Amino acid sequence: MWIPLGPNRAALNSFIEELLLSLSVPFPVEAIRSTVRVNIGVALFPEQATNETELMHHAEAALLRGTRKKSKYEVYEPVSTVSGQSRLVLLEEFRLATNSEQLICYYQPKVEIATGQVVGVEALVRWEHPRLGLLTPDVFLPLAEQAQLLHEVFRRVLGVAVAQSAAWRSRGLSLQTSVNVTVSDLLDADLADFVQQVLQYHLVQ
Repeated sequence: MWIPLGPNRAALNSFIEELLLSLSVPFPVEAIRSTVRVNIGVALFPEQATNETELMHHAEAALLRGTRKKSKYEVYEPVSTVSGQSRLVLLEEFRLATNSEQLICYYQPKVEIATGQVVGVEALVRWEHPRLGLLTPDVFLPLAEQAQLLHEVFRRVLGVAVAQSAAWRSRGLSLQTSVNVTVSDLLDADLADFVQQVLQYHLVQ
């Protein structure tokens, strides 16, 4: 969503609050009144980005940070978890990690309330750094966003999650496995073909 509000941050905050309020109103789905939980990531043009792709990456980074902070909306701000030369080293190490076994998945169970049974899992990415140990997304996703590597992170996570799902199925355990997808991934024209290739490689063997 593109909103021409100019440089006035107060006007931006007011607009977002009104938007969140309007989205919080329950709406009918057949005979049930439903509500949705909304999180918003905001990036500013042209102060923070000069093209659509960069703006989308920054908005996604703000959304990720807001979700971790449990805030309803977050405006993009450059994040630095390490500084100077150390940050550059970590960034280069992360580039290599996206194509290695250092990016792993933990699996958060999804439980059916009525039965108490685990019916699925959500794949959560972690970085098993050889020097620094297990790193959580709040450390390395800002690096991925800065280097525009979120796309590679998604592809790595999908491959790992599908491989694990195939291993579970071979042992007679059937679970729905969920993987987080960014807006940029959904706009990727090759997404469907890539997902099909991964499924065929791991599940049709």
